[in-house]
Amino acid sequence: MTGFLVDDPNAGWPSEIPEISVDDPVLGGPGGPVNVPHQLLNHRINFLKSRLAETSGIDAHAKDGAAHGATSEALPGRLALRDASGRIQVSDPEADEDIANRRYVVAHVEESIGEALASLPAGGGGNGTDGTPGSDGYTVLLGSNAHVFPAGPANATATNTGAISVMAFKGGAQVPATIGTITGQVTGLTTSISNNGTVNASFQANATTSLSTRSGVLTIPITADGKAFTAKLSWALALQGAAGSQGAQGPQGPQGPQGPEGPQGPEGSAADIGDPFVGAEFYGGHPTVTGDDIGAQGNYICFTRASGAFHTVYLPLSVW
Repeated sequence: MTGFLVDDPNAGWPSEIPEISVDDPVLGGPGGPVNVPHQLLNHRINFLKSRLAETSGIDAHAKDGAAHGATSEALPGRLALRDASGRIQVSDPEADEDIANRRYVVAHVEESIGEALASLPAGGGGNGTDGTPGSDGYTVLLGSNAHVFPAGPANATATNTGAISVMAFKGGAQVPATIGTITGQVTGLTTSISNNGTVNASFQANATTSLSTRSGVLTIPITADGKAFTAKLSWALALQGAAGSQGAQGPQGPQGPQGPEGPQGPEGSAADIGDPFVGAEFYGGHPTVTGDDIGAQGNYICFTRASGAFHTVYLPLSVW
């Protein structure tokens, strides 16, 4: 092997690569039949290399926002480039399809407003014709929007809300109200309707001891003067708490002031005293006394009863 394929940058892209036939002579060298396909493939490789180099330049060019002198200013013959806030400037428009800038829009709006004001009569316009009177509004009210059912520790006691009135007004005049099917009942809670379709329409919620749901909402559809409304009644159970344990006994309070002296009681009758004391003798060196004159004689006393019995009471000497 004495030579190499020629790199021709201007060879372009060969459209066809010939195939060596079985009867082609095996002749090498420049232009030799066995080298022609290789040469053409080499031309294609060189073409791709040149295009790859051009593409690298295009990518860099595409990333260059200021390429070709692009600017955000309103300059003729220049590419538009948004500024850091995403804005670009344009000149005042002339054709209908031109972009309008803010200055042009504000000026023309102010001009239009001025022309409209100038066209008004100097003394102001006359009063217009009266508008069509408005229709009365509707108001729908419940006699109560909430109710609490008394309950034990877990279930309601048998009770009800009483009649809850449904009132509908058109303007200031009351109109008949029709109550539809009430929803929101749970186990142990029923509803009933009275005087339906009149100005005295009402409903009642009835709780039984099987009601254990803690709270809920009843939805009441109402029709008045052909118009539909919806009202709601919120309800809840007032559960009874369990009794707490007895607290410790508190300290004794101070003694209260002594009350006033009561009136003297009636004089008592003479009582039978049985075997009374009739005398007493004292021992200890003092004179002996009897009867009511009780003296002291020593450190003991001998009491004598009428029956002859006696009792001796010893006293400490310090008493004297």
